[in-house]
Amino acid sequence: MTDPIHPLFAQLSNPQLVELHFVRSTASSQTVLDIVLREGSVLRRFRFTQPQDVRLKPPFPDVGYLQVFDVTARGLDRLRVRVADGEMSEAISFWAAGVEEIAV
Repeated sequence: MTDPIHPLFAQLSNPQLVELHFVRSTASSQTVLDIVLREGSVLRRFRFTQPQDVRLKPPFPDVGYLQVFDVTARGLDRLRVRVADGEMSEAISFWAAGVEEIAV
């Protein structure tokens, strides 16, 4: 099964990772991973909820570009999004319950 690109990312052709911020709230047990992507001169911030299996490997932070997939059709328990390094270097990868765009 080939996962489709998530609709929020369908119009991005080569988004570069420029910022990554991980927050775990002990009060609400909510975990989020915010990333900022740059495409040309445009910056966009995305919030991934309940990230799981976050992996950072060399050559991180040198990530080619990110690919964000909609994995809803797989029927996985509480996972709807998969993120991977588009250069296949596996510099960054993770799964998440959801994603939304937020103000930069």
